[in-house]
Amino acid sequence: MNKKEAAAYLGCSERTIERHVKAGILSCTYEKGETSDIAVFQQSDLDKIKFKTKVVTPAYEQIAEPRQTATLDENELTIYHDEPVGVVEVGDISKLSAMVELLLVGQQLKASDKLVLTVDECHQLTGFPREMLKEAIANGQLPAKKIGRSWRVKRSCLNAYIDEIL
Repeated sequence: MNKKEAAAYLGCSERTIERHVKAGILSCTYEKGETSDIAVFQQSDLDKIKFKTKVVTPAYEQIAEPRQTATLDENELTIYHDEPVGVVEVGDISKLSAMVELLLVGQQLKASDKLVLTVDECHQLTGFPREMLKEAIANGQLPAKKIGRSWRVKRSCLNAYIDEIL
C-alpha cells in the first residue's frame, strides 16, 4: 500500500509515516511512478507498528450535548459553553478555579472589572480621548508602565487622575 493508505491504516499523518521510515522503524520499497518514485509499504510491517502503539484516551470524559451555562456547586464546578468542557472537582480555591475555567472557554473580563487597564480601556471607561490619556502618561500626570508594546494603568491611578482633573 502507498503512504496515504498506510497513514490511514495506522491512524496517523503521512508525515508520521515519513518519520518512521527515516528513523528505521518502518521499511518501504520504492516503485517507479509517473513523475517520481512511490513508497510502498508491506501490510506485515504496518501490523507490527499498529499493535505496538498504545491507545491514547482523553484526560476527561466529554459531555454529549453542548450547553451554555456556568454553575458553581459546593462539591463540583460544572462549566458548559458552546463546546463541552467537562466536570472539574473544586478544592480550596474554588472561586479562582471558576474564574480560570470561564476565561478558558472564551469569556473575557470587562474593562470595569479589571485592576490594570490599557489606554484603550481607559478611553472606554472615561470617555477621554486616547491622545489626552497618552499625553497625561508622557507628562507624568497619569502613572503608567509600559509592558510589551502597550501602556498599562492601574485603576486606582486612573481614578486619582480623574479626581485631579475634575
